Amino acid sequence: MPQEPNAEPNASGDEDAAGQAQHRFPYREIIWLSTQKAANRIGITTRTLYRFIDRGELPAYRFGRVIRLRLDDVDGFVEQCRVAPGSLEHLYPEARVADTDMTDDEAVDDASTEFAGIAAADDADPADADATVADTACSDATAADDTVTAAVDTALADVEETNGA
Repeated sequence: MPQEPNAEPNASGDEDAAGQAQHRFPYREIIWLSTQKAANRIGITTRTLYRFIDRGELPAYRFGRVIRLRLDDVDGFVEQCRVAPGSLEHLYPEARVADTDMTDDEAVDDASTEFAGIAAADDADPADADATVADTACSDATAADDTVTAAVDTALADVEETNGA
């Protein structure tokens, strides 16, 4: 069968009866996402999305002034970001190790003592706490004033010494 000069053959070089090129593999349509939709799909802000794109961590395409992302690329990026089990141990404090030498009664006494300390702090008079905070703040301010005054006096003495010499 003779080929027309403008006809595009498929992968095997065959054409259908109308002269149209037949594709051996089915065409898969690309699904494009806007930056807003891609950010919403991942659960991040568009600013963070742009940062990932700029670093080359997430592929994106510019069509004129519009930036689009392929759905497959976004889903692949999400899978790459999956957290491996056991990799977050540094983010939470270690569990308190039980003292094996402590009896059950000692453990109960220890817990009761801790609870009593917390309860006593809760029962404290707020006015006393405010007075203590105010006293501490005043003494800290006085100490800061003394430090500044000493620094100014030293600087003035240095200036006088330089001018006098």
